[in-house]
Amino acid sequence: MAVANSVEHNRQAQRELYGEPLGELLGGVAERLSLTQSRIAAVLGISAPMLSQLMSGQRVKIGNPAAAARLQELVSVSANAEGLTAEQVSERLDQIASASDWVTSTAHRVATPPVPTEAPSAPYRLVQDLFRDVASAADYLAAARSLESAYPQIAELLAVYGAGRTAEAREHYTRNHA
Repeated sequence: MAVANSVEHNRQAQRELYGEPLGELLGGVAERLSLTQSRIAAVLGISAPMLSQLMSGQRVKIGNPAAAARLQELVSVSANAEGLTAEQVSERLDQIASASDWVTSTAHRVATPPVPTEAPSAPYRLVQDLFRDVASAADYLAAARSLESAYPQIAELLAVYGAGRTAEAREHYTRNHA
């Protein structure tokens, strides 16, 4: 019983840190990008057993700031994977895994991509890129949840452009900018 309470406590702590438990967050990444846990661990630069402990709630936090920054980039790639070929996704994952110039701060971690990416010209993509340069998907989801009851439209904006898929951003933009 104590172990179950500990795991639930850890998952709640992950929800506060990352916007949702890492098992759910990385499970979605794995599904969208067709990745194994082993590949995710390699991209993050942590061991597969450590990743397993994080995803199962046995551990709360990724202690290595570079690995945490890689997680944010991985979530971003996952959220923007629509329209990318498997080769493009693989190339981007290799870039994340091999990057050594991650910049972090105490307020939040910001990943500096190792190779500049081509800026898309669609307005909703530009807004998504702006949002993602400012904070992580997990931060936007947490902010959206906190605003949802009082300001549902603002919460939707934060969730869609800060953490949503490109198709969601396109649909939101089309619906609200007509």
